[in-house]
Amino acid sequence: MAENTGSSIQNPDLTTSNSFPIRSGYQGAVVYETSEGDFLIRTTSCTMVGSQEITAVDDIDGSIDKTRYYLQPFRATGAVDFHVDQSNSVDTIDLFNIMFRDAVKRQADGRLWTRGKNHSLLVRYYPGLVYRFIDVAINKMTLSLDTKTPLKVSVDMMARGRSRPDDTQTDLGTVGYAAPVRVITFNDVSIGVESDTSELATNTREITKLNAVEGFSLVIDNQLEEVFTVSGDLTPYDLVAKKRNITGSINFYGRSDELADFAEAHELYPRSSVTLAFIVRIGNSTVTLFRLTGVIFKLDNLQITNNVLKSTMNFIALGNQNFGYEGISGLGTASNEGFNQADGHPYPF
Repeated sequence: MAENTGSSIQNPDLTTSNSFPIRSGYQGAVVYETSEGDFLIRTTSCTMVGSQEITAVDDIDGSIDKTRYYLQPFRATGAVDFHVDQSNSVDTIDLFNIMFRDAVKRQADGRLWTRGKNHSLLVRYYPGLVYRFIDVAINKMTLSLDTKTPLKVSVDMMARGRSRPDDTQTDLGTVGYAAPVRVITFNDVSIGVESDTSELATNTREITKLNAVEGFSLVIDNQLEEVFTVSGDLTPYDLVAKKRNITGSINFYGRSDELADFAEAHELYPRSSVTLAFIVRIGNSTVTLFRLTGVIFKLDNLQITNNVLKSTMNFIALGNQNFGYEGISGLGTASNEGFNQADGHPYPF
């Protein structure tokens, strides 16, 4: 090797055993570890991190600089993003089903179904560096799609701790994923509108399908709160789910006349909601993936410009009396009832 001379930077010899190589993220892997097994996530991004703020004390002690500090609680938060395969012979559908369930299913006392099951998220950054985020819970699940981007699932998580397992003893999942395989794009998805029992739905013309849709976004928010106690540890004592918020938006080219007229009539009726059916083609089959019920649309926001006219209609999904007082259904064959209805979830009515 030629000798560096003059003022050139003396970079290390990367052929030696004590050199520190620079890594690329593709060597990493993310695994959702559950009571049903370990699921490798073909993720496009994973932002799960541990953090702990350090706060300096503002003492009046005559010194120019602060001299004491204290530790804030340890927090582990972040999101995992992935696309869903169009084929029903591979396991990203199973992964989606598991994560959807873990985001929506509640125990009889209202806690998330995963509490007490110690699900974890294993993040392998490169060979030799692995973090396991312990006892994770799903705070939010976001589904989004438009004509430029495939169906994207973003799962926002919280954890109660973090460990450093031995890389040689970690299981990256035994699933043999198909490759190459197509992911779900806008040509595989449609949104159906179904009447429910509200007065407005039975007094207006029926809307069966939304036309000229540019894209949509749906957020299932469990409003998780980290609870810390005086118990000798700076990690969360528990992760508590509060009342669920289900919100979203649909982007249209122009104005969606039927739906916009529907939204303008809210004040004329005491109950004015619709049901949205999210229909997806998986393999050669077209299925109703899930339903939102008790959906209340807000007024459209159509504005005029010299570009293609577009409008957005935001909505919320509320508990429906015919859906076990829930706003979201189960998956597939269970899409005709509230997610927790089949389990006899008690409602306080």
